[in-house]
Amino acid sequence: MADEFPPPLDDGEPQLTNLPAYMVREIVAGIRCNLDRERAGDLGGTFRAQIQLLEPLPPPLPWLLVPRSVGPPVFHCVLSNWSTHRYFLVDSAHAARFFGSYDGNWLFVSLHQNDQHFLLNLERPYLRIDLPNKCLRRFQVRPFHYPQILVEDRIFIVAATFSRQPTEQGCVAAGIIGYPPSSPVVDTWHIGFWEMGNKAPVISQSFPPTNEDLEVEDLLYSRGDEAFLFLTRGEHIREFRQPIFPLPDMKRKVRYFQRRGGEGDGPVLARYLVESRGDLLMVVRLGTREPPSPTLAFRVFQQEVRNVINAEGEVEAEHHWAELPALEGRILFVGRGCSRSYEVAHGYPGKEGIYFLDDRTFYDHRIVFRSRARRRYHCSDVGKWSGTPPQVRQCISEYGPSNESSPVWVIP
Repeated sequence: MADEFPPPLDDGEPQLTNLPAYMVREIVAGIRCNLDRERAGDLGGTFRAQIQLLEPLPPPLPWLLVPRSVGPPVFHCVLSNWSTHRYFLVDSAHAARFFGSYDGNWLFVSLHQNDQHFLLNLERPYLRIDLPNKCLRRFQVRPFHYPQILVEDRIFIVAATFSRQPTEQGCVAAGIIGYPPSSPVVDTWHIGFWEMGNKAPVISQSFPPTNEDLEVEDLLYSRGDEAFLFLTRGEHIREFRQPIFPLPDMKRKVRYFQRRGGEGDGPVLARYLVESRGDLLMVVRLGTREPPSPTLAFRVFQQEVRNVINAEGEVEAEHHWAELPALEGRILFVGRGCSRSYEVAHGYPGKEGIYFLDDRTFYDHRIVFRSRARRRYHCSDVGKWSGTPPQVRQCISEYGPSNESSPVWVIP
């Protein structure tokens, strides 16, 4: 495509070492990935000299980690036109389930699908921070007769994020969690919170939805609001403000949004929250009506608060999703719990668009409990939506299902 940069240089091309300096300058100026520039410097002194004359590159964009059923995961680089990069990953994580990422090359990992949750850092591959595997939730023994009791349950986490870097004091984590098939709430996603660094082995509490419209499907931490925000299937937002702990003192509410138009565009495959330019965006992913429902298009909405007069003549705030007609230089990476926004103007020419990965198995609550031979995480519906024909470009469709995990972004 015209908006993509040339692929990285191949190793072992001796003819490149004899090129004149002006030609080398044109070649290296088109290399937008730091790793590819390092490789180009190995081609000789002329390449190294021309690279030194260039302006430093902006920070890297997220990489794509694609698990495989045989062999280690593969890392794809958007800035290298989706080519692969070699990256070390500890052997124990080769057969892991990945359920998101966080800034600073942190990966959320579960070694055995539904337990042994922990954090792994790609820059410090042997640094491991344990995450909870159990949850304390309130259980009503007999309605209206006995008080609630606390029950400790196993959980599995499908998305998570932090209020700050996980190694910083005071970090709070939030997650979307599920329960094993033996639980009476197996088909419902719950909200959980825990304090990083707390030696307690369980999450302090979970918050089940009161109806299907409020079941959560994405989350982020808003530093402007100092709150965890959870997007629901009804396109409302469940808000949990800091301080989260102690839980009884936490402030929480639901931002109810007015119903938006355009539901005739096709099935909604996913919804994501992302902050961009100080605004809260909802990215809606649309697909086909036939399995396996590959991605066809996206719509992007911005939160708006409008003052209206209610029936009692009082002014009250109404929340609306207002559609953006264009991306206007935005680069959006969408993934549950790890969506990020970048700007073309900050050094990423030709990269405007929405970059997406295959998370079709998110709603399958039981997949983590199947035998390895029967687990099928989709990995092929990955690419870029440009907003102009042909709109969706599938970039790594050659991958079949994985027995271990869906793909995830790696956020530098």
